[in-house]
Amino acid sequence: MSDTMAENMCSSIEILCQEPYLFALMPVSGRRLRHLVLVLVEEARRMHGEGLIPSCPEELVLALVTDRECASLNREAMGSFGPTNILSFPGSQGMAAELALAPETLLRESCLYGQEPEEHLVRLLSHGLMHVCGFDHSEAMYRAQDRVMQAGVRFLERAENQ
Repeated sequence: MSDTMAENMCSSIEILCQEPYLFALMPVSGRRLRHLVLVLVEEARRMHGEGLIPSCPEELVLALVTDRECASLNREAMGSFGPTNILSFPGSQGMAAELALAPETLLRESCLYGQEPEEHLVRLLSHGLMHVCGFDHSEAMYRAQDRVMQAGVRFLERAENQ
C-alpha cells in the first residue's frame, strides 16, 4: 500500500508521545505505526459499511504512554489498579476517539505470551479499536477484531517485503 493511499483512508489519525523513548520501544517505526493504524481503521470502516461493526471513528488519537501514565488512566477510567496494555476512549460530540497504548506493557506481554511484538501490537490496536467502534467484549467483537487484525498483519507482511 502506498503512503498516499494510507493517508487518504481516515480523515484524521494523530499519534501523541510525550516520552521519546517510548517510540524506541515500539516494534515498528513511527511512520509504519501511523500507516498500520490507518489500515486498521479503514478495515473497520469497511466492516461498518457491511453492518458488522456498530460505528467507526472519523478521528482517532493514539497516545503512547508510560506504564505509570497507563496505571493512572486505568485507575481514573476503569477503577482498576496498575498498568494495562491499551485503554479505549470512544469519541463523542466532535471529539476524537482515543487509544492509550503502553509500549512497556506491550513488550512484557509479548515475552509472556510468546508472541512477536509486531503481532501483539496489531492485536492490541485491533482490540482497542473495536472498543471505540462500540463493542463490549463478546463473540461478535472477537470475530470483528480477528478480521481487522488480519488486515494489519497483511499490511506489515507487505511492508516487510518492500
